[in-house]
Amino acid sequence: MEVARPLPPDSTKKYLAGCLAMTDPSGLDIDVSDLSGQQADAWFRRMAFQADANGPGNAAPVKLSNPRELVGRWLGLRAHRTGCCGGVVAARIHRDGTAEVVVPECGGRFDPPLVTILLDHTATQLAHRGVRLAVIYLPNKAESLLACSRSAGFRRSGDLLVLSRSVGDDCLSSPPRNSRDWTWEPCVFGQGQDLPIIFERTLIGSRDFPNLPHVGSIESMLERFAEVGCDDTPMWYLARYRENLAGCLLMTARRDCQVADLQYVGLAPEYRGRGGGRIMVRYALDVMGNYGVATVVVGVHAENDPAIAIYASMGFDPAFRRAVFFRQLAANQDGRDVHGDSVCSRSCEASQGPVPGE
Repeated sequence: MEVARPLPPDSTKKYLAGCLAMTDPSGLDIDVSDLSGQQADAWFRRMAFQADANGPGNAAPVKLSNPRELVGRWLGLRAHRTGCCGGVVAARIHRDGTAEVVVPECGGRFDPPLVTILLDHTATQLAHRGVRLAVIYLPNKAESLLACSRSAGFRRSGDLLVLSRSVGDDCLSSPPRNSRDWTWEPCVFGQGQDLPIIFERTLIGSRDFPNLPHVGSIESMLERFAEVGCDDTPMWYLARYRENLAGCLLMTARRDCQVADLQYVGLAPEYRGRGGGRIMVRYALDVMGNYGVATVVVGVHAENDPAIAIYASMGFDPAFRRAVFFRQLAANQDGRDVHGDSVCSRSCEASQGPVPGE
């Protein structure tokens, strides 16, 4: 399969200009499929879907080629027209009203106009299914895919920086001061009210993608963290400082124990700035080490300097970076976004203009 080569910026702009004046995706045949996790695996194989964290698509943080990790609801779209190569887009629909849109490699010649229209049609189909926020993670160097996302009405929220470290690395210093004041209580999603209460408090003043809308309830956001592969092991803890509920720690070990995801590290505002974040990360590494995990990965907003400094001090190194784009939808309203616009009604000049927040 030939890798899609990003077009130079001038060529991309010129190539898009001839297509974006279209008022509808006429001339395109678009196949839409609602899929379960198991069906999604077969669909991906049939479409020759190849996604890799280092490829031009946005496969991170889930390797979509593994059927055991294809859980939940999926939406698959395939477009083609006479004389043009086909385009494929998939989306994983979460229970909190969000969806992660995945743009894989494209065989043959990369067709930005087709991909742009396909992304817009994906947003429409997601809105019909009750999704209120669609998110795409893209490599910063995939210029043509970045341009297609902007033209399809997606706005850039910032960059996701993914860090990793080997649990076996002997790079930890002595336990942080005051660590004895902290205790840890295992918790399970859906049992008790302490987790939703403290999770909501940790969101106050959060520096992770502050302009990315929260569209679901606290319970549905936690439920999304609980959507893991059938053989994966969630390890969730409440953090208490001198017996007072102070934060929560969410992590998941993948089935082969080679990789664990540090999903969420959160502290209530009154406990920040006291070294609690470093203590929580240290405890997470201890738990994963005892579990036999080889490597830990964590994603953080690239502008969250305090968090990045903590991870760096704990031996984490940058693994890769992704641009985060989002489109907020008015669910069940013909795919229009919260501003009442659809990409097909925008002029070519407007679609090529600067995006707020970039």
